[in-house]
Amino acid sequence: MKRSKSTVNNSRAFGLAVIIAPVTLLLLSLSAQPQEPDGVIRIVGTTRPRIPIAVPDFIQDPGSPVSDPRLGTLLAEVVSGDLDFDGDFEVFQTVRYPSKFRQSPLKWQDIDFPAWQAAGCLYLVHGIYRLDRGGNGNVLTLECRLISIKTREFVRGSEISPGMDRSGSDFRRYAHQFSDIIVETLTGREGIFQTKIAFISNQTGYKEVYVCDYDGKNPRKLTNHRSICLSPKWSPDGTLIMFNSYKNRNPDLFVMNGNGTGVKPLSEIWGLNTAADWAPDGRSILETLSKDGNSEIYRMDVRSKRLTRLTNNRVIDTEPAWSPDGKKIAYVTEIWGPAQIFSMNADGKNIKRLTSGLRGRSFSPVWSPAGTRKTREEQIAFVVERGNAADIYTMSAEGSKFQKLTDSRGLRDRNEDPAWSPDGRHLVFASSRSGKWNLYTMDVRGENVRRITFLGSDCSLPHWSPD
Repeated sequence: MKRSKSTVNNSRAFGLAVIIAPVTLLLLSLSAQPQEPDGVIRIVGTTRPRIPIAVPDFIQDPGSPVSDPRLGTLLAEVVSGDLDFDGDFEVFQTVRYPSKFRQSPLKWQDIDFPAWQAAGCLYLVHGIYRLDRGGNGNVLTLECRLISIKTREFVRGSEISPGMDRSGSDFRRYAHQFSDIIVETLTGREGIFQTKIAFISNQTGYKEVYVCDYDGKNPRKLTNHRSICLSPKWSPDGTLIMFNSYKNRNPDLFVMNGNGTGVKPLSEIWGLNTAADWAPDGRSILETLSKDGNSEIYRMDVRSKRLTRLTNNRVIDTEPAWSPDGKKIAYVTEIWGPAQIFSMNADGKNIKRLTSGLRGRSFSPVWSPAGTRKTREEQIAFVVERGNAADIYTMSAEGSKFQKLTDSRGLRDRNEDPAWSPDGRHLVFASSRSGKWNLYTMDVRGENVRRITFLGSDCSLPHWSPD
């Protein structure tokens, strides 16, 4: 979350339907280097078995009235990209396909099972598409099947018949839908491939709220405030986006529908109305207000607008982040010197410092989602700034087990604004490593880093939708 430059200096970030038998995934114990002087653990050389799967180009129904041979490749690329991003799948490249393979057969029963098994493939995606002419564009029908090479059986499938819009984005959305089905079937987890990321870009010369698919595709502008917008936050049910805007010459809070419609003010108290976070039930928010002359954290009921003050210090308190169960709040304060992360109960009591022993300034805490994995404890992602360098870290909710996920080299390689994926297995963040600020994703070990924005402008302050 960002704050006004007038209150905080020296930092850009601080301030402102057949289910197969479960697949056993053996998680090897982590290998770590000796701890750094400040107690940070660096994860190295982690390995884990992955599910071998092939996604050949989808084939076009011979009876399709409209021909588009490229679409089969594009559909396969979307599914392959999704599964590769997930991390639990070993997606076959075409060089590993059987030597005699040219294209998938029209009937899945005609798959050359022995050849695929010899190649080491465990599952295969069989897709057929059909294009019919419609009033507003071509109508796409998809038949997607997950096939077990070992048992030679149809595992699970889906037939989708949506209308494809003129931009061609719908085919990606429905390919993402089948990717989610594959992940759920083979891992028991919900897929995240239909989720969105809200963020800020200055592509028009103003900082506006944008939204894109989880992989950065289909970016689109939601606001037109022709001012400074900051810190978009999806509501817990994924229907609303809360954000800051200076369009009325004051950092006010607004809320809008997830598609950018229905914009209305949420908090317009004179002074700061910033660094806000939704309560897990969506009925209240935490925000930073300066109405009393100093930045303090308040809880506000969304309907009644009733305020409850939670901090009362002579220094800056900001960037509150609610725990998934709503019982704890992580926040940033300068009460003991440079900015550090503390926690408190939801009523403002039981204050505890979480970033003890870390050198530098710590800010931008964000709690991992609830119920992501039974074997994984809750974590908090945050930023540590040392000189001109800024990096993404994680720690336990109790303020231990610090892990450094990025490696900044200074002003031109800062890493900020972390936000969790809804499954708690990935993070999206902003980095200046390309010369401009862009959005990147990585897994919770700091690996599999991918740049996802290519707008030619600065992109920052991402927030992942819950579904």
